[in-house]
Amino acid sequence: MLFRSNHVYLLEGDAGTGKTTFGLQFLREGVRRGEKSLYLTLLQDKRTLQEMAASHGWDLAGVEIISMVSASEVESRAAEQTLLPSSEVQLTNVIDAIKEAIDRIKPARLVFDSIEQIRLLAGDPMIYRQRILTMQRLMEERNVTAIFVESIRATPEFKTLAHGVITLNTVMQPYGEMHRRLHVEKMRGVSFASGFHSFSVHTGGIEVYPRLPHAQKIVQAEWSFATRSEEHTSELQS
Repeated sequence: MLFRSNHVYLLEGDAGTGKTTFGLQFLREGVRRGEKSLYLTLLQDKRTLQEMAASHGWDLAGVEIISMVSASEVESRAAEQTLLPSSEVQLTNVIDAIKEAIDRIKPARLVFDSIEQIRLLAGDPMIYRQRILTMQRLMEERNVTAIFVESIRATPEFKTLAHGVITLNTVMQPYGEMHRRLHVEKMRGVSFASGFHSFSVHTGGIEVYPRLPHAQKIVQAEWSFATRSEEHTSELQS
C-alpha cells in the first residue's frame, strides 16, 4: 500500500484487529526513510506502545510518542469544577495539544489514536465535522501524511473527508481459528485491488495477502508503508 503524501487516511477496526501494529509499522517505515514520525494517542500510555513494539522485536527509536491519557484524565476532573462541560474543555485542550505537538516536532508522518475520542468529546455532529476539518487542514498545511485510527465504524462524514479508508476485521472460522481481513474501501488518486484481503499479525509486523488465485496457491501481496506523491500508483498487486 502506497500512501500519497500530505493526506489524511482513516484506519478503522474493532479492538484486537491490528490497528496499533499497522500504525507503528507505518511510522517505523518513515523513520527508515529518514522522516520524522509521531504517534499521538488519547487511549494508550507510552509504556503499552513500547511493550507492543518489543513483542515484534521493534526499536521505536525515532518514533516520537505522545500520550495524552493522563492529561485528559486531569482535565476531565478539573472541568467538573467549572461551568463548561468537561467534553468542551477537553476537546479544546486536545486540539491545542495536537497543534503544539505538530509545530514542535514537525513530523512527516503521524498516527492519531483515536479519532472517535474527538467525535465523543464533540458530541454534536456539526462540531465534530468542524474539528475534523481543522485537523485535516493542519496536516495539509504542515505537510503531514496522517493516519487517523477509529475503533468502531466511522461516520459517513469522516469517510467522505478522508483521502483513503482502510478497514481491518476478524472473522471466527467454524473450526475455531480467527481469520484476519483487510479491506481498502477507498483510496483517492490511485488504483487498488478491491474486496477483502487476508492478513496476518506476527512477530515483525503485518503481512497482507491477495485473494486466492485460480491456481489455489497463496502469493504474498506487495504491501508497502511508503508514501508517494505520484498521481497513479498500483496497489496490492497479486
